[in-house]
Amino acid sequence: FDLWLEPRLAAELRLPGAVALSAAVGRHHQAPDGEDRSAIFGGTGVGAAEAWHGVSAVAWRPADPLSLQLTGYHRRASGRLVRARDPQPAIAAAIVDDGEGRSSGLQASARATVRGLSGHLGYLLSSSERRAPGRPWRPFEHDRRHDLQAGVGLRLGHWTVGARWRL
Repeated sequence: FDLWLEPRLAAELRLPGAVALSAAVGRHHQAPDGEDRSAIFGGTGVGAAEAWHGVSAVAWRPADPLSLQLTGYHRRASGRLVRARDPQPAIAAAIVDDGEGRSSGLQASARATVRGLSGHLGYLLSSSERRAPGRPWRPFEHDRRHDLQAGVGLRLGHWTVGARWRL
């Protein structure tokens, strides 16, 4: 049984001209998967990873139905699972929890809704890296430096039908 303190704080300031500024920060934990605590292929003593997240945004509604938003974020993690440095680690010590991670990004998006038909377009520029002690930073396995998204939705009574594309 693990108990974590995860404080979070968010604030928003609405300005004249349909502009809103927002910011949030929070601490989060994630327990390791069961297989990562395996005595043979993992590490029985690994604990939860901890991360501090920060995000800030500016949103603007230049004219109804259009809204634009620019969002930046940063995440710093510790306790990430990494392979033990020893090429032949002891039993139950193949994985240790002393790795670090960091992610940063900037996203621009546009949204519009007209008579039940909605659409959005967004672009994200990001970087996600990790490292083990004494080793250089390297990209996460699923790091996506550039991400373009588009979506459309149609409200039909109590239902919404939609599609999303991601490049």
